[in-house]
Amino acid sequence: MALKDTLTAHRITPSQLGLALKQRDGRFQGQAYSRSAMAQLINHGVFPKSTPETDLKRQIDDFLTRQGVSPAELATLWPTAATASTEETTKEHETMLPTKEELTQAARQHFKLLRDPFGDVEDDSQMYLSPQVLDARESLLDVMKHGGFMALVGESGAGKSTLLEDCEEYIRAHGLPVTLIKPPITGMDTDKDKGSPLRARSILLMILDAVAPNARRYQELPRLTAEVIRQLSERKTDQSFCLVIDDAHRLGGHTLNHLKDFYEFKMGRKRLLGIVLMGQPKLGQRLDPHNPDVVQITQRCKMEVLPPLLDATSIKAYLDTRLKVMGRTADSVFSDDAYDAIRAKLAGVVHGAARKAVTIEQAYPLAVNNTVIRAMNLVAKIMDDKVGAHAIKGG
Repeated sequence: MALKDTLTAHRITPSQLGLALKQRDGRFQGQAYSRSAMAQLINHGVFPKSTPETDLKRQIDDFLTRQGVSPAELATLWPTAATASTEETTKEHETMLPTKEELTQAARQHFKLLRDPFGDVEDDSQMYLSPQVLDARESLLDVMKHGGFMALVGESGAGKSTLLEDCEEYIRAHGLPVTLIKPPITGMDTDKDKGSPLRARSILLMILDAVAPNARRYQELPRLTAEVIRQLSERKTDQSFCLVIDDAHRLGGHTLNHLKDFYEFKMGRKRLLGIVLMGQPKLGQRLDPHNPDVVQITQRCKMEVLPPLLDATSIKAYLDTRLKVMGRTADSVFSDDAYDAIRAKLAGVVHGAARKAVTIEQAYPLAVNNTVIRAMNLVAKIMDDKVGAHAIKGG
């Protein structure tokens, strides 16, 4: 929707928009809207049922006018039937990400591979470490060993979990006195109707389980917090603890802000707990430094973003890394034109009413893996020597 672009351009958060609007009907009549309701409207065009759509549009227009949005911009917010039809038509040209497919036995035999080289990373030789990934790795290890606060942000399939596993393996292999505390996230969601929010108390109990399993569990949050700090303080001076929360874009606002308090756990000058948040781009949006709801977090949290493989050179280097374990090289499997074709296939074009087309790169490791596996299976069927651009496009 054009509404999302307008809000971003004027640095207006979903929470700010929701607070400016009033529900007209239902049990919450007269109250503001939640951030989740605004997210549904902004990201998916789903209007809340508690207010007539025309009324809500008028409220939004009035609020944006007060925020300095021009009449010309307001005119682009709500597409007419004609522009909506155009938008639906352009969606036909959006790139669909390749689905998961197994490398067939015929393909493995055709390319002389003992097994699928694009499965889970099992050792250091399979890790592709671009300069950006190396920076993120060093930041992760620093927080784990010395304390600190960071967010690792990336699209699904960008390699966040793989990088975390690499750091865990490094800690194990070097015998470092580092304990990672990873609260379970099954069913976690910011919307209580969709899941169970992860609460600060649950996190504190998880920390106690890792640090002092026999410590007393106080019901009162202040006393429980004091007990966690005491137990952390009594550990060996070289022992480090790091809280790692995956899918942190699904954390509730209150819990997210409590993490600032956890970051302040100290004994003298020594921080007692490192904190790592891992999540999809929504996490980066939630940690926008202009968002007043999380300013105390953004002033303390370093953000690392895992980028896609943006050019043919990096795609080739990545494929070389995965194939060399099998004694093969990228050039022994792929033609020169394949790497640009992979990048082009994973560049999606997003269209919208009254907007310019925007290219979204999706060449992340998982998507690259799925793309080349489909192409390799196709080439094995037709008995070509190598995977070229034509197979990539047709895969």
